[in-house]
Amino acid sequence: MLGAFTALSLRIGNLTFGGGDPTMLALRRKPVERCAWISDERFTLIWSFARVTPGTNVVACFARAGWTLAGGRGAVAGVLASCVPAAVFRYWLAVAERSWQSSAWLQAVLRGVMPAVAGMMLAGAVGLLKPAWRAGRLPGAVLMAVAAAGLSLAGAPPVAVLAGAAWVGWWRTPR
Repeated sequence: MLGAFTALSLRIGNLTFGGGDPTMLALRRKPVERCAWISDERFTLIWSFARVTPGTNVVACFARAGWTLAGGRGAVAGVLASCVPAAVFRYWLAVAERSWQSSAWLQAVLRGVMPAVAGMMLAGAVGLLKPAWRAGRLPGAVLMAVAAAGLSLAGAPPVAVLAGAAWVGWWRTPR
């Protein structure tokens, strides 16, 4: 399991583009949908906690998924495999960026990439809502997502939005 997860982390962490949500959605596919290493509900919990963890949420997601599958060694392997090659590549891009800043061609490419990234983020949100849909809780989950988006766009602090969502989740859970 450790080797398979490390290889998956290396591939997903370094070849997925579009930010955290598309990366975590790609990470979800093999352990949850294809191999059933982790339940859908468990991965949604991992993803949710990764989103509220200070720092880079993708790193937190790889660490927790690795921990779930292979303990501490899985967490370390997931983080290192998903981060180190990309960090080296990003360093190279930072050095090269200075010569690319005035390139009209590159600016045109970036204008084309931005809508694609937004679409991949939307796909990530849909992936996060799948467990709620399967459990028959989609309307409430969509309402919560829309309310959180509205509060965020209105300038509410992320911590306040998350605290409110946690309270609603606690309040709606039967005891």
